[in-house]
Amino acid sequence: MSGIRVLVTGATPGGVGFGILEALDGAGYSVFATDITAYSRGLVTAEQGFVVPSAEHPDYLKTITAICTKYAIKLIVPGSEPELLALARNSARLESQGILLIANDYELIEKCNDKWKAFLTFRANGIPCPDSVLPDDYDAFMREHGFPILLKPVRGRGSKNLYVVRNESEYIFYSSKLRESDVSFLLQEYVGTGSEEYTVGVVCRKDRSVVGSIAVRRLLEGISSQERIPSGDSIVEISTGITQGIVEDNKPIQQQCEHHAVRLGVTGPANFQGRLVNGVFIVFEVNARFSGTTPFRAVVGFNDVDMIIRDRLGQKVERPQFKTNVVLLRTLQNTCVPLEMIKRVEAASQHLID
Repeated sequence: MSGIRVLVTGATPGGVGFGILEALDGAGYSVFATDITAYSRGLVTAEQGFVVPSAEHPDYLKTITAICTKYAIKLIVPGSEPELLALARNSARLESQGILLIANDYELIEKCNDKWKAFLTFRANGIPCPDSVLPDDYDAFMREHGFPILLKPVRGRGSKNLYVVRNESEYIFYSSKLRESDVSFLLQEYVGTGSEEYTVGVVCRKDRSVVGSIAVRRLLEGISSQERIPSGDSIVEISTGITQGIVEDNKPIQQQCEHHAVRLGVTGPANFQGRLVNGVFIVFEVNARFSGTTPFRAVVGFNDVDMIIRDRLGQKVERPQFKTNVVLLRTLQNTCVPLEMIKRVEAASQHLID
């Protein structure tokens, strides 16, 4: 892929965008990056970094297209959810300027970002998922399922505002806390066990056919464990949203998720979060974007960013062979850079849309 210029947005260390940069490192691309601050390791490790406004700023899209025009960049890979939504919403406009967005269709991204819409979409497409309701249906839901249950924000990522509820008093406390914070939420059935929790990446071509998939059994320990509490005779576990785990050759789970991806109309990356219950993979949610485990997948031979780019450029992409029975461990990395590198980023970011 020598000579092909790619812009990765949201290159904040520890985030999805930085993981995309790591996955593209050594793949032959000429990689540029953006972030909302010059003090970002992603901007100094890329060929050239730029400071841009937030995705909600009226000048955001204009700034991104100015960078692409000035540096002859034809491909954009969004690395943060706000930017993914903003860019996907304007994908036709970008394509009219010769800029290809490496992402799913906006409609699918939007559905998956809203947990209530996602639940309704799963049910409509026959995808096994935990029963979920909005707060107004609390009484009927509890008569059917009982405790424990989960309270989840309708919008949000990771495990922010996610609560395990084991009794009525906890429900009153946590639901009041969410309402006071003006957070819309849903109630979800608690299913399975933490030892059977997986994140499954599926890559689809633009024509919606499947390239391949990879299953990681999550290790809900250390930085991956948010809560582990007793509930009756069992232990209730939820994760932080930071995945650590074991790459498995688990064809039954992978085949189920590949089938779901086709039903949903995935045309790029998708990440299925769920638990295996009696041989059925129960899907909690789907992220219609690249995952925080993207760089680890690339290391074992499943480089979803590279595969999707090559498909979008019209190249033939085959099902990848990758290493299994390896453990993915997350960490933070410290870096020292000369001040001059930060100043170079700041200088390159000036006057982009003057």
